[in-house]
Amino acid sequence: MPLGQPQDLVAQAEGYRLLGISNDAVPAHLYTVTAARRSWAAANPDLVVRYVRALSAAFAAIHDPAQRGAVVAAIVDITSVLPAIAEQVLELYSRPGRKVLPSRGEIDVKGLEQVIALHGEMRNQLKAPLPEAGRFVDLSYLRRAGIQ
Repeated sequence: MPLGQPQDLVAQAEGYRLLGISNDAVPAHLYTVTAARRSWAAANPDLVVRYVRALSAAFAAIHDPAQRGAVVAAIVDITSVLPAIAEQVLELYSRPGRKVLPSRGEIDVKGLEQVIALHGEMRNQLKAPLPEAGRFVDLSYLRRAGIQ
């Protein structure tokens, strides 16, 4: 089973070898998900849009080189890893082309399609016919927030 960050970097620091990076094998993959019940979101659209805008601002801060020290400090605080490991996590997440984190909170629908396809292949987690990604995504809140 693949390890996420920072556990994979800690393992490497302890002498384990890196076998590969997941998005080298599967470039289109949705790593971050925010979910809400449709009925709740429909009843609270302004709150959802404000949340999406705040999430967008957080992603912008993570990608802002001027915020690097604060982001590394937050990773250390949340995960209890050494600052050097936190730096590596941020480097991996912010490397151009990796698309691990969205730029502004946008949703990569093709990445979600890949997640669904992978779950259909793995231990029969999903049965055919596989659901369409659009069934799980409502982009209207992102559009209202000016993100997608």
